Amino acid sequence: MLLLALTAVLTAAPFTFNGDRPMPNPYPVTLSSAGGHRVTVTIENTRKKVLKLDRPSVGEGGELRNNLFTVVADGARIEYRGMMAKRAPPDSFIELRPGKRYSTTIDLTQAYAIPKGAKKVEVTFEHQNHFSPDDVRFESKPLLIVATPTLPVTLTLKSVKATPGGFEYAVHLRLVNSTKATLKLDGPSVLAGGRITNSFFWVTVDGKAVMYEGMVKERETPTTFIDLPPGAAHEVDVDLTSAYPVRRGAKAGTVVFSSLNDFSPDQVRFESEPLSIAFVK
Repeated sequence: MLLLALTAVLTAAPFTFNGDRPMPNPYPVTLSSAGGHRVTVTIENTRKKVLKLDRPSVGEGGELRNNLFTVVADGARIEYRGMMAKRAPPDSFIELRPGKRYSTTIDLTQAYAIPKGAKKVEVTFEHQNHFSPDDVRFESKPLLIVATPTLPVTLTLKSVKATPGGFEYAVHLRLVNSTKATLKLDGPSVLAGGRITNSFFWVTVDGKAVMYEGMVKERETPTTFIDLPPGAAHEVDVDLTSAYPVRRGAKAGTVVFSSLNDFSPDQVRFESEPLSIAFVK
């Protein structure tokens, strides 16, 4: 009996100790669609101690400096064509405190040649947390991106203001129902009330992606939708200051809105053209 118990322990899933209890290895990563072939990677520290993340291993700033994903388009594996950086151990790590989330949005097309017109793209995040004392492998469940009809969204600048810590800025979003039928809009997906409940924007400042620092809210199927008749418009002002913080010294940036009409029987994607913003003192 003792021998059987010992064998079960030795053959169980691998783990890494982190001081308070075994750390799961592989460590779970959440992958979600951010529009088009952009994906958002989220890692939550469910530990009691700081989790140290190797910056290139988790795509900091939306940059791909290594092969972080397995990408399959319509059944065919897409090869990675980006940078494969050989590195010395870094001087510092991203220190993720207990209960906090790390999130970054990555455009897959910068390193994976996904064919235009691909109907189904399956994406999985898989990479080792290189050099970190928390030497675990990060892995996500596969995310299926299915091509859906797209309705254009217009973004205009509402305001931008310099503050001692950076910039306050807001945009105006306008969505027109250009179809011939009433659209049932999922409120959170179209930022009803100006509330941001997920990473619906792609923000870059001076050529670098801005990390999303807002909430990531898990939801149940809603019981009501916003009815938008043909030709009618849904409009809302959205303050991006806290969800996508812009620090002092920023000069120029772009903002793109992209969202799937979640839960609605009208499965469409909403997407805007890039809005340019000049950050001035």
